[in-house]
Amino acid sequence: MKTSKEIEVKVGLFVFICLGILALLLIQFTKGSSLFSSGYEIILNTSNVGGLRAQSGVLMSGVRVGTVSRAVLSKEGTNVAIHLNIQKGQIIYDDSLFRIEQSGFLGDQFVSIYPGKGHSHHPGEHLPLLPGAEVAAKEPFNMEEVAAKAGDLIEDVQRTVGKLSNTIDAIRDKTLNDQTLTNLAESLQNVKAFTSNALDTVDELKTLIHTNSAAATFAVSNIVDFSSQLKTMGNRAQALLEANTPVISSTITNFQYSSTQLTNLLADVQSGKGLAGALIENGALKDNISTLASNLAVTTGNLNRMGVWHWLFFKPKSADTNTMAGGSAGRK
Repeated sequence: MKTSKEIEVKVGLFVFICLGILALLLIQFTKGSSLFSSGYEIILNTSNVGGLRAQSGVLMSGVRVGTVSRAVLSKEGTNVAIHLNIQKGQIIYDDSLFRIEQSGFLGDQFVSIYPGKGHSHHPGEHLPLLPGAEVAAKEPFNMEEVAAKAGDLIEDVQRTVGKLSNTIDAIRDKTLNDQTLTNLAESLQNVKAFTSNALDTVDELKTLIHTNSAAATFAVSNIVDFSSQLKTMGNRAQALLEANTPVISSTITNFQYSSTQLTNLLADVQSGKGLAGALIENGALKDNISTLASNLAVTTGNLNRMGVWHWLFFKPKSADTNTMAGGSAGRK
């Protein structure tokens, strides 16, 4: 018969095996890894892994398709190679987008795969990624970096607010003082009064126009009629000119001819030709004509004074004759 010690060893061994199986099952269901299935590796290149750790999940469209095996830093320290273990039979095309994301606000980080057109019904356009293929991944959201930038932004905002506050104080002291506000109030009152006067003027103009609308309409009608008459007179004048153009041309020609003849006549007079020229140029003839004109003046004066019958039948006295002769000589 078996002793109690052997039974205890067997029971302990059984419990240990059960715990190991339970641990494997927990790993299977929590991390999605399988000890009994193999896959292929894809390498992601990024500048920062953030909080991504080994055994983190790899999800495509929200479904786990693999795990993170390890992360290797490059020799330069500027790049990180993340090795992904993708489940066997899971096809990922070369146009897929890889991102390191985070579950919730403070949850664990994981690799998210966004399928491209290769996963649609377009075979042949894109090829599946082969084992060992290297692809680029977008770096994760860094909360600390964002917080640092936010702190810098807050400081900038505070400085800007301080400058704005100083500007407002300066404007209040120099521009919005009591004197300026008083002047502004007076200006507003003046504008209000001007606006009121302008409205009154507009009302008066409206009343004037409304009152004299009939007269204005009549005046405009008269102007239209007058313009029509002017147009008619213009048309008639134009027709008259067109009808008498030959006569007007002939008259102008005659004027030109008469002007030429008058010019020639004046030239002859100045040169002493003809009767008028002889009168002007001959001094003796000019004196004789002057004497004749004086005698005619005396004779006509006597005729007017004594009458025709007295002149014919009564001989004038010698004294009178001498007086007349002397008067005539004096006139000469």
